[in-house]
Amino acid sequence: MEKNHAILTLYICLILWSIQSKGQPNLKPARIKLSYYANMFINPGLSVGTEIILTEKTTKASKKTVLRSQNNLSRNTWLLNGQVGGYTHLYNHSVLFTNYEIRYSRTTKRGRKFFGGIGLGIERSFLPETYEVTENGTVEKITLPGHFYAGPTISMGMHVKRRFFAAQNELFMEVQVPFLIDYNNTLLPKINVAFGMLINQKQKKQSNEITK
Repeated sequence: MEKNHAILTLYICLILWSIQSKGQPNLKPARIKLSYYANMFINPGLSVGTEIILTEKTTKASKKTVLRSQNNLSRNTWLLNGQVGGYTHLYNHSVLFTNYEIRYSRTTKRGRKFFGGIGLGIERSFLPETYEVTENGTVEKITLPGHFYAGPTISMGMHVKRRFFAAQNELFMEVQVPFLIDYNNTLLPKINVAFGMLINQKQKKQSNEITK
């Protein structure tokens, strides 16, 4: 339980820091992420998150590359990524989760973006109707049966730019592997996949100003 409290305290600090950072001129506005989130590829769920650019370095391409790809920049970016969501196992249990990661993203001169990240996550499982035998020998129904788990996460994936809603947003696919500590006295890795859209608020705002 103390480990869970420590993780929750860390999350609160990260959330407060990310909110405060939005007002700093050297950081770009947060971008919203919406995705279909599947545990082990088949257990359906949803997630919503945010992505904040911490640092970004760009390099110019050669003229030959510019003519071939119509893109003269490559980018190396460090990001703070956070998300909350849930998924359900139709015959077993449901899960709510949240995680934060520091990610490194590389955008090639052809416009393809690849990323990897590490971080911390916590999740709460919810079991179907469950009963327990008390010390008095009676059987009682458990309120909100389930468990808290916490542990590190790793992720990797790619983004592809597409124009949606009058803005240059991005479609993305990612694989995230959380490691649940003290899961039946073991370390349990889980494979989750997400498909969704990254909404670039800054570009959307600029496009609205042009329209006005």
